[in-house]
Amino acid sequence: MGALKTKAVKQADGTYLITGQKIFITSGDNDVYENIIHPVLARIEGDPPGTKGISIFIVPKYRINSDGLPGELNDVVCTGVEHKMGIHASATCSLAFGDNGKCVGYLLGKCFR
Repeated sequence: MGALKTKAVKQADGTYLITGQKIFITSGDNDVYENIIHPVLARIEGDPPGTKGISIFIVPKYRINSDGLPGELNDVVCTGVEHKMGIHASATCSLAFGDNGKCVGYLLGKCFR
């Protein structure tokens, strides 16, 4: 896990731009929910290598407008659905974050230094 390549870059407003890919994500995308929230492990730019440099972010599929409703897509894309069912018959998929440089994440927990 310490070798993960998902990256987070801090923005002036306190959010982070997330880039990277994740595979075998249980129920990672569907049309049942109005918005899906992804917990994403990533390394903040400049943090140490290994597991001590990993932080966790909340990344919604849709950004939330000021009125609390889902707004524009958050640059999170389902790149494929696995050809098997996951745990408890849940479909698993692959996700790409920030391929267009516009995936906004919110820091949930900072790494241990």
